[in-house]
Amino acid sequence: MRELRNAVEHAMILALGGMIAAEHLPQPVPPANNADCISQNAIPPLIRQWAETQLKSLDDADDLYEQLLKIVEPPLLHTAMEHSGGQCIVAARRLGMHRTTLRKKLDEFAADD
Repeated sequence: MRELRNAVEHAMILALGGMIAAEHLPQPVPPANNADCISQNAIPPLIRQWAETQLKSLDDADDLYEQLLKIVEPPLLHTAMEHSGGQCIVAARRLGMHRTTLRKKLDEFAADD
């Protein structure tokens, strides 16, 4: 209830005493404790926000793509392995990659830990 009150108060300030419009309200945020509620459409804006922050804060952002892969690849590949019961061939097929590529990446992630 407090979050709703804060959102309305903030919208009132932004509306400068006029009618509150949609652009005055905060963007909806998916629940942090329920990953099932995060839609595919919610991910690109988060990546864009991360990239904007990185590009503004880094003098040398030449490896931004590699940085993103280091963030997203490990949980994706490990989750695919868990859902396939540890079967590399099944996980690789679901990920759309060759099993040796998957195994190599998993070995790299293990070495980084």
